[in-house]
Amino acid sequence: MQYDHKVIGERIRKKRESLGWSQEYLGECSNYSVQHIGNIERGQAKASVEAFLRIAKALKTSLDSILCYDENKVESYIIYEINQMLERADENQLKVIAGTLNAMITSWNDIKNESLRRSR
Repeated sequence: MQYDHKVIGERIRKKRESLGWSQEYLGECSNYSVQHIGNIERGQAKASVEAFLRIAKALKTSLDSILCYDENKVESYIIYEINQMLERADENQLKVIAGTLNAMITSWNDIKNESLRRSR
């Protein structure tokens, strides 16, 4: 299974900060160096599931809350992923993407409206 280490690191940082903890304190609680905690939070370290588990235990949270997205936040994750892709695109690619996306949304709306008309 592949993980977005940057997103997971952001979750860890937010949880740590919500507890008022420093990176040093989290490192002490999870038995990792402050440098390693910092690298994990920035997504620069490809931490193992075991590392995430130790950090989750230290933060008194579930592994799911660190690795998985809350179903209510799936839309924000999708938007995040799309933004990540768009940031790598050049101007010409963005124009094509915008045109394609507009055509797709228009088509989906047309199909949905047609389906609604038929069901009446």
